[in-house]
Amino acid sequence: MPELFGPIRQAAVARWESGSQRTCTSIAECYDESYECRWQHRATDDGPFSHISIFCSLADWSCNISDTLTDPRYDNLDLTDIDDQEVLARFFTRFLMVVAETFSDLEAIMNYCTGRRDARDLLSSSNRWVDRFHCFANRVCKHKFNNLHVCNHHIPLCFDDLADPCAFTTPICIAHLDIQNADALQFPSLIVVIDAVNFGYQTINQFFDDHPDAFDRLCQHFDETDPAPATP
Repeated sequence: MPELFGPIRQAAVARWESGSQRTCTSIAECYDESYECRWQHRATDDGPFSHISIFCSLADWSCNISDTLTDPRYDNLDLTDIDDQEVLARFFTRFLMVVAETFSDLEAIMNYCTGRRDARDLLSSSNRWVDRFHCFANRVCKHKFNNLHVCNHHIPLCFDDLADPCAFTTPICIAHLDIQNADALQFPSLIVVIDAVNFGYQTINQFFDDHPDAFDRLCQHFDETDPAPATP
């Protein structure tokens, strides 16, 4: 029985909108209530700062997640059809690359604020999930020469979003990254990835609430300063 991608994508959009407080129904995305905008207001309306560049820049960048998720062209593709799977793999590749960059920004914020280098652990809802996600994205989507390209002799594809679990024994997946012995490539669930991104945002938001000094220090670093007066 076919398993169409449309309902899976639409569920992921709904989860992203509810978790990020964004409205993704048009190209002109509204994120006035997003975490980034709330942090900006906290810094400039409730604090002494002028404009915090990283908050707006991150908010703009995360629209790439919305743009990818709201693309309906793949909705009638069947996750169980071999030809359709190859097309869907391209969608997942783009999506994972965008999410990986979003995680990198969140990690940099957390590491700067804490003065440590364990942001991936702090931003993970389960055991080192963010680190394992990066490892998967790097081997499958980015640095492929000695990774995916080594084993991709038309490697079978499967998806965590399928109703039935992957039938292969040693697929490359977030939990298992053995390239040499891989018998399939298994893409993670869209909603699981979106939940992880939302958890990262929520974690940083709670950290800012608990550590206002760290929030102020970040704002100071990215605050827009008044330009020097022009020389007469």
